Amino acid sequence: MFLTVCKSAILCGTLSAQALWANTPEQPWVQAFSDDLGVACQPGTAALPAWDKLERLGMAPEWALICGDKRVVSVTLAADPAQSLSRLQRPLLAAFLAERGVSLFLLDQSRGTMISLTPQPPAGMAMALVAPPELPQVLFMGQPDPAWLPYAHRGGDFDAGASYSDQSLHLRVGPDNGTATAGLTSVAPVVWLPEPDSGLIRRLTFTLASDQADGAQFTLMAPEVAGQEDWPAHDLMIRISSENGGPPLVALYLDEGRKGQVPLEGLEDPSSLVLDLDEKGLAVLRDASGLWLAETMLPPEMGLQGWHLQASARPGTHQGKAAMDLAMITSQSLRAPVSNPPTALPAAFAPPGTALQTTLFDASRIGPWMEPFTIRNLPFAESASLADGMLAISVGESRNHANAGLFSPEPLIWLDRFTDTANTRLRIEIDPDFTSGLRVALIPDKVLDGGDPGNGSYVVTLVKTAEGGLQLGRLPGNATDLPTLEFADMADMPKVLELVLRPGMIDVIADGAALETGLAWPTLRDGRALRLIVTSHTAKPNLPATLGLRRIDLIREIGPVLSDQDQAPSGFAPLDRQVLMAPGRLAGWTVVTPASPEMAKEVSLDGNGLTVKTSARFDTAAAGAITTDPVVILDDRLDLAGQRIALRFDPASTSGLHVQLADSAKADLNKDQSLLVALIKQDEGRNAGTWQLQLYGGYYANWTRPLTAADMALWDGKLFIDVTDTTVRVTLPGITALEAQGFSSLRRGTRHHLSVLSFAGHRYGPAQLRLTDVTIGTVAPPLMDLGTRLLLEPNESFDADAYLDWLATQMTKDGP
Repeated sequence: MFLTVCKSAILCGTLSAQALWANTPEQPWVQAFSDDLGVACQPGTAALPAWDKLERLGMAPEWALICGDKRVVSVTLAADPAQSLSRLQRPLLAAFLAERGVSLFLLDQSRGTMISLTPQPPAGMAMALVAPPELPQVLFMGQPDPAWLPYAHRGGDFDAGASYSDQSLHLRVGPDNGTATAGLTSVAPVVWLPEPDSGLIRRLTFTLASDQADGAQFTLMAPEVAGQEDWPAHDLMIRISSENGGPPLVALYLDEGRKGQVPLEGLEDPSSLVLDLDEKGLAVLRDASGLWLAETMLPPEMGLQGWHLQASARPGTHQGKAAMDLAMITSQSLRAPVSNPPTALPAAFAPPGTALQTTLFDASRIGPWMEPFTIRNLPFAESASLADGMLAISVGESRNHANAGLFSPEPLIWLDRFTDTANTRLRIEIDPDFTSGLRVALIPDKVLDGGDPGNGSYVVTLVKTAEGGLQLGRLPGNATDLPTLEFADMADMPKVLELVLRPGMIDVIADGAALETGLAWPTLRDGRALRLIVTSHTAKPNLPATLGLRRIDLIREIGPVLSDQDQAPSGFAPLDRQVLMAPGRLAGWTVVTPASPEMAKEVSLDGNGLTVKTSARFDTAAAGAITTDPVVILDDRLDLAGQRIALRFDPASTSGLHVQLADSAKADLNKDQSLLVALIKQDEGRNAGTWQLQLYGGYYANWTRPLTAADMALWDGKLFIDVTDTTVRVTLPGITALEAQGFSSLRRGTRHHLSVLSFAGHRYGPAQLRLTDVTIGTVAPPLMDLGTRLLLEPNESFDADAYLDWLATQMTKDGP
């Protein structure tokens, strides 16, 4: 038996969390505080130095927990804590100091509140009211319950196969029922994701009463499919099942896709399965010991109405048998580790030198920022395990360079305000004894699981050599053989490898010592976005490799704000500007409705600008206007300066937009774009209320920047698109900029039509847009002299005589 079963009808007959543990008042809180504080807690005694002080204050201490360097004491506060903190401060200071400066938490169970006392140098304390951890809520107690109803499919019979004893449900299915299913479904939704920005994790614990679990499955079902057959109607499923006569496997499924599986016999403690759901939609499966088993990211639209929970048994093979002995299911809210998202923008008023830190990986789970990076035909679970505070990668021979580990399918490293003294530090902590080789790749373009970084990437490798030293490889691009440096005097891998990114260059630092500095990489510019790969690596192909990855941190230190001024400096004639739309001015536009011809009546194009307001019935709701002639002319002036498309929208009347360049006014704007810039407010799912800024030039040339509602509250409606011979830069002035390269259709000698369309936040959703101003012109280069200014004139107005005069003066200045 896995569980010491409760025999008392009085103790176990109520849906009380106290029923889960031994008959002592502190026991329900031991695991709750262990999870909340991130350290194992044990019952304490009245021998705590603070105990006597708290008794004298009339707080009636009842019990205590010792949690590492923290203490928890259950007390009764005589007054409202929120109104009495100042009165309690001096006497509580004595109790706090009696504990010699460790953190002290005073829990008032009757009021559901807690006072935290934490050290504050040099010899004081900080005192605050905080929410105590939540005790588990019992959803199922191993006995008949009107909150749960039987269900069966494919010939299953719950009444025939189910029995209750020893506070557990015992369920058997088969072997004469094909792939029959029988089990229980909750009458109402009982599982919800934590609220956005709550900082909480929802933990579901499925406690098994025996090792009879082959065929057991636990599923989260949307309300509209509750009670239906778990496969394929589930959103998320945990299943224990034998396959093809093999040993039972524990697997996690999202929809019908398996997201990971491990042998049941490999679990350190199979007495229960634990599913953690965070506010971002990351689902992590563990065993009772906390051993990581699998994880997946839920789609943003999933779980908005909560889930019904189903517990059932289904054979893994036709005419097979299935069993489940279920003692209990609990739900609990826990505090999540606090970390800024890597997409967070620095505050507009933040001074240069302000640092933003993000933990990308901490060995407690893989997501939400990273995903497994696998070798073809080698499942991740066969080369990786997450335990003992690290991701352990072990790859055998004949696997090329043995590159297994983690990657980010979306950009993680955002070079915001990356100017002047700015730097971004990527800090990778590894286990030096376990690790034989490490590869870090910084990738601008989209990358696929198991794919090569690509020629625009920067790759750094550090491996142990056969001679006992270390070899450093580094190169922009995806060369098979990287230029290397040998460090014969370094026998051990470092504990920490850091890549310090500065404008235009990279420093490589190992345990605080520089291996190389000033490695040139022109890609490192303000507004760029990079994806990340961290894997094991070998110096030569087809050798075995190991990597012990403990932590990845990102520290972004910002520089001064980069000016978006595009005008010519004082003393020069204004640069060429073409006004395509302005109040009272409109020329050369025609209405387009890619989503549906019926949308033409929902588009207004006149001297007041472009206005679109669509109802929720037109797929993408794409409708707007396109220029009748090419207006973005990429000629020889690109050698000197870029072209700027400056648009102004009404923020209050704009929910989503597409700005596109196309080769023809008759192009299919659903797919034929030279360039797409999208800014769309999300109106469904967990991301509702946020925005996404996208820069798109093809499948691999694709970057999306999430923006919060607070970010977009600063938007004044301006949007700039700067096109050069190598890059495209999108700017929301005062908010952010996104720059990238790889737009093959935007080359010298090409001419492009401009279109502006509304776009819905979800399919068949509504959309609105109001565009008032559009101009196109040349962006002033940073250092412009008279000769450059003359060359920036259009060909038809270029003053050759004036340019020759200027050239003559320059030759005179330079002398013979």
